[in-house]
Amino acid sequence: MTRKGKTDLVGLKERVEVLRAERNKAEGMLQHLKRELREKHGCDSLMSAKERLSRLVHKERKYKRQLAEAVAKFEKRWRSQLELLGD
Repeated sequence: MTRKGKTDLVGLKERVEVLRAERNKAEGMLQHLKRELREKHGCDSLMSAKERLSRLVHKERKYKRQLAEAVAKFEKRWRSQLELLGD
């Protein structure tokens, strides 16, 4: 084998080792995230997490709408007094 061929093989071997290490790190991070998802949010899968997130987003929108309605009602009721305070 030529010197260049050996160099290429060594470089390839190093690259494979780097990629394996990156894969192992990614797999470890994935396992950590799955465990955290299960422990903190009670979700056993990505699908259940997506469903839970969808329900929470729906609730958030509902509560924001209710808050906006309550603020509008409050401002309508107390507008004159609020304007006096602003002067």
